[in-house]
Amino acid sequence: GAKIGFDKGQPGLIIWNENKWGKHTTGVVNLVFSCSSLDETYEQLKARGLDCQPPATMEYGGKEMNFRDPDGNGITLLEGAYC
Repeated sequence: GAKIGFDKGQPGLIIWNENKWGKHTTGVVNLVFSCSSLDETYEQLKARGLDCQPPATMEYGGKEMNFRDPDGNGITLLEGAYC
């Protein structure tokens, strides 16, 4: 895939080959955010009542966690930078 953005560390668009990596959208929109510690973020969100699976290391080597917001939009959290 590729990230299209204006500045490193700023929001951007991520485009990937869904024929290879699968269709990732789980709701109306799929939003991707990065965080410095996915395990810590998972524990904080779980403590606040979020029903989600723990982070997983993906085939591409990155660590991520996926869940839906109350409106059904897909949220992906990635550990570290995603540029």
